[in-house]
Amino acid sequence: MDTSTSKGYWLVAADGGVFAFGDAGFYGSMGATGASRPVVGITTTPHGYFLVDATGAVQSFNSPQAPPTHDTLNPQQQLNPGDQLVSSNGRYVLVMQGDGNLVEYETGGSAVWASGTSVPGTVFINQADGNFVLVAPGNHPVWATGTNTPGTLLTVQDDGNVAAYAPGHRAVWATNTRV
Repeated sequence: MDTSTSKGYWLVAADGGVFAFGDAGFYGSMGATGASRPVVGITTTPHGYFLVDATGAVQSFNSPQAPPTHDTLNPQQQLNPGDQLVSSNGRYVLVMQGDGNLVEYETGGSAVWASGTSVPGTVFINQADGNFVLVAPGNHPVWATGTNTPGTLLTVQDDGNVAAYAPGHRAVWATNTRV
């Protein structure tokens, strides 16, 4: 996997060991403890990487210089591949993955909700009309909440639910993933 500067790369072994080359930073690995299932993938984040095992469980490794995370997607903001929203208690993460799937994970790496989309390069947009849309390259929508109230926010809550709130804190959509 190339780094953001393309002057380095990471290799990951099936046991979760990560090898950093060039200017790729090393942020941790599962190699010391040995992954319980073979590691099958690595994907970059803005400040590190995720390791994915054969069951789909994800472990996050970030740079200590990573900026503070946030839990809300405001109107006309978007999540690009690798961007994430994190609940204020840090237990839940909504990630716009590079493979085009929008996935919520709980601490420990288990996925608790996913959009089920798979077009690489897809972005997640909070449109001005209040609809949250996954848009694939070429401006092709592949998934949407179907909400239509301007000023709507999307929040990753401490209970594991991801919810869209219209003005007045009126819930208009949710993943219903209270864990």
